[in-house]
Amino acid sequence: MFSPITSRTRSRVGPVIQAPLRQAMGNTGPVRIKIPFTTTELDSWKEAVKDYRDDPEKISKRFELIVKNLDPDWGDIEIMLSALSDTERQMVMKTARTHVQAQVTSGALPGTVEMHVPRVDPEWDYNDDREYKLLKRYQEWIRLGLENAIPKTVNWSRLYTIKQGPGETPSEFLERLRVGMQKFTTMDPASDEGRLQLVALFLGQSTDDIRKKLQKIKEPDIRDLEKLVEEAWRVFRNRENQDRQKLGKTIATATIAAMQEKGRPNMGNRPRMRPPLRQDQCAYCREVGHWKRECPKQKMKPQPIVGNLREDQDSE
Repeated sequence: MFSPITSRTRSRVGPVIQAPLRQAMGNTGPVRIKIPFTTTELDSWKEAVKDYRDDPEKISKRFELIVKNLDPDWGDIEIMLSALSDTERQMVMKTARTHVQAQVTSGALPGTVEMHVPRVDPEWDYNDDREYKLLKRYQEWIRLGLENAIPKTVNWSRLYTIKQGPGETPSEFLERLRVGMQKFTTMDPASDEGRLQLVALFLGQSTDDIRKKLQKIKEPDIRDLEKLVEEAWRVFRNRENQDRQKLGKTIATATIAAMQEKGRPNMGNRPRMRPPLRQDQCAYCREVGHWKRECPKQKMKPQPIVGNLREDQDSE
């Protein structure tokens, strides 16, 4: 039997997500071989299921994704279920078997509950098409068990705490409301009743500017969720445009102020202004008690040399 090239070179190329059951070419044609989970894959699953009771639907979807990508066999699923608490695991298996029992009782599913949800390793031959189909059904039963094992607690108050964030788009906000309705209530967001409830939540819990605009819409459009979202988007885009304009004005104002400041003369280089003279203060020596014309220091000022030369020349 040949093994896939990727399995032989796995350690050389880093972690690669592979299916525990993988097709390879054997002597007689394609066969399925088992490639165990990596430690990283198992650690990731164990970390995720810590929140199982809070959000069983999320874990169910994660399990479904693992089934599509990794195709776990009965033993792999046992390892995955062992990451749950004993009580949670029992609830999942009981729910899965209850689904099968209903199908068997109605005649929609042949065989027994034990055949479809075995408690011990059935040792299915995964290269046998019939037994491989049993594995695929078993994976689906476990997914249903994970999704429905934890009774949903109705908590409408949690739904009313979902408010639109300042930068959150109307579409993102509506999606959070839908997810919250699925998580905290038994109501289907796609049902008529669910859509009406979404309208009320969207109207009441949007941001102030969007809510004020939506409240002006007349009947019957105010009950049309698509039209509400469309109008909310108009307000949201207009708000973005206004924010850009305000930012542009702020930048322009700051730029002009900086240029004006740069063009002003440096106040530190200006000559200092002398304080005003007192009535009895000399304007020449700045002393008090006499005026400039009476200043003794001014009388002692030497005569210019040029003047003396001119006098000598005149005398000649």
